[in-house]
Amino acid sequence: MQGADPLGIIVVGGTYAEQCIFPRTSEIFGSGLRAACAIASSGCEANVAFHSPLTPELERHTRIKAKLYGFAVVPTVTEIGHEFSYLHPLSGGYLQPEPASQLPTISVSAPVVLQFGMVNAKCVAHGTRVIFDPQSPLSPAHFAELGSSAEHLAIVLNRQEATRLSGKIDIGEAAKTIQASETAEVVVVKDGPRGALLLYDGTEHYIPVFDAKETYLVGSGDVFSAIFALEWGVKKTDPVTAANAASLSTALWCATRDFPLPKDPSEVEAKAQRLDSATGIPTIYLASPFFSVAQLWLLNDVRHILQDMGVKVFSPYHDVGLARDPLHNVAQDDLKGMLGCQAVLALLDGSDPGTIFELGYARNHGIPVIGFRSEPATENADTMLVGTGCLITGDLGNAVYKAIWAATAPKC
Repeated sequence: MQGADPLGIIVVGGTYAEQCIFPRTSEIFGSGLRAACAIASSGCEANVAFHSPLTPELERHTRIKAKLYGFAVVPTVTEIGHEFSYLHPLSGGYLQPEPASQLPTISVSAPVVLQFGMVNAKCVAHGTRVIFDPQSPLSPAHFAELGSSAEHLAIVLNRQEATRLSGKIDIGEAAKTIQASETAEVVVVKDGPRGALLLYDGTEHYIPVFDAKETYLVGSGDVFSAIFALEWGVKKTDPVTAANAASLSTALWCATRDFPLPKDPSEVEAKAQRLDSATGIPTIYLASPFFSVAQLWLLNDVRHILQDMGVKVFSPYHDVGLARDPLHNVAQDDLKGMLGCQAVLALLDGSDPGTIFELGYARNHGIPVIGFRSEPATENADTMLVGTGCLITGDLGNAVYKAIWAATAPKC
């Protein structure tokens, strides 16, 4: 066994280059490195040891962060580094190069282990408290099949991973199936803007999500798992309290993308949002031009993203259609549909006059408007929108989350 540390926590996970096109970002992080930074910079007294497959170049970047935040690095030497590329934060990551067929195995043993799934290594972990995050929406691994063991096991995963591992669509049923099959003490299913579901001691607990002034989503799940591991694994906080702390810390990361995280949530205006069965299912009006392949592609992409997140969508293109004769009053049908929605999400590239008119109509009726614009706006293009209370952002993930939360916010 390598890396035994009876006084602290071992983090095992990937270190990757991460590229996002809209908004443009380029970082060296990955799930493991980001988690090690989050835990080590939190002010906890436990020692943090980070195990990861590293090329010489990635090791150089990792050691810089390790020196800055105060954790040990235990590299497994590899010649090939990997990069995840995202068109936008809600698009699936594109991995380059393809994983090798033969992967090295990293073996660790410690009282507390945070174990992530990796594309370039396998991990066998043994610990008193192990937190396992499979980190693979398409082919998540079963903890027991990895050869790992834990006296107390917590599995933290997202909705896609939970449904694939369990074969269940409902995340409550998915969590129960995973808990039984993995003999896990705690199962946490992260559900994007809906918060998270935690299963512990036979009871389901709703974990709220927090809305900060910005919501950059790449890496947000890594921070959740890291802070949950710190609270439940190291500090031995009860799992519900640990998950609430993890959710709040995730919002702080999304707002700042930096460590250490702010100690005061008011610095980034982080407010709890609730989106579960108690609040009902919101309907969002999707305002967009659809006169080119690019416009129609983006409209379809965002519509599917919203639907996958469990909200209803009214899309004029899909739900009313195009005007085929003068008697078909498309405009009135579109606006009538808007009045049944709780928020508007507008795709603003091109500054389509029809879309801009819809936003004015929405604001006149007190409906909140969130706009996404990926292209640089011309001077004063958004003056009237921003001046009437519309939120305009160049981050599609931020726009989608803000629209969902605006649709569920209490109305004055």
